[in-house]
Amino acid sequence: MDSQIDLVSRCASFCNRKPVRYEQGATIVEMSVALIVFLVVMMSAIELVALGFVSLSLQSAVIAGADQAAVGNSTLVQVRKAIRDRSVMPLADQAISICPITNVNCGPATSLNLSPGDRFIVRLTPPSVSFVGIYSVPFTVTAMSTREPLSRV
Repeated sequence: MDSQIDLVSRCASFCNRKPVRYEQGATIVEMSVALIVFLVVMMSAIELVALGFVSLSLQSAVIAGADQAAVGNSTLVQVRKAIRDRSVMPLADQAISICPITNVNCGPATSLNLSPGDRFIVRLTPPSVSFVGIYSVPFTVTAMSTREPLSRV
């Protein structure tokens, strides 16, 4: 009888053990894969938000430059200053071009040769933008306006 009790107690202690599955560290591996995907998605979202901010602020700067160029007695220096004052990044003179509507593929602005009533385009081509540093996105911001005649007051 004692041998049966001993056998039952051995079986009970053996049956209550947790099975060995050799899965130590599996959670760390799964978490590292999920973390990499999560970080890539978050960095992409940050990059898109920052790019949208730069694009909208440069659009505002180009509109300010077009407004300045539309005034009858403004100079190229005043137009560039209006754009740079509203810009969120440093801009070279080669990034700003002012073209008549008939010649939209002109190069950087060297003079403001517009007559009253002329329609023109102010184009800003900033250097490529990247906040995370993984890739950069080239883009161009454009505004169209009409040169106003001088008013006599």
